[in-house]
Amino acid sequence: MKIALWAIGGVITIIILVFGVGAYWATSVKVDFNDQSVAGQFKQTFNANCTATYTQRAAKAGKAVVADQLTKLDQACSCWRDGVVATLAKRAPMTAMQIAGLLGSDPELKAIAQNCSTQSGIEEPL
Repeated sequence: MKIALWAIGGVITIIILVFGVGAYWATSVKVDFNDQSVAGQFKQTFNANCTATYTQRAAKAGKAVVADQLTKLDQACSCWRDGVVATLAKRAPMTAMQIAGLLGSDPELKAIAQNCSTQSGIEEPL
């Protein structure tokens, strides 16, 4: 019984540490887009996140995203990704939380998203 309690306590401790480190990183660690490895990691995950978010929003609005639109969407996400990286590289390093807030509220980043959507033939902006 003691071993089971220690095992459960150990698992709970590990979970708390993982979430604690994740929360600390998201709120404290500065992300610098001038660092090529940081920009590269951001670029690797951006399109998948962009496409998933767009698809979820379309589903909530009762619209389906068809295969033809996915190709256009990937192009628009790539365009926006490159614009975001270039824009954030000009700014001071920020935390992940600050970057997430900027993606939805910054006028310059919104203009880039709108331009990329228009160029790619996406009706609804990213």
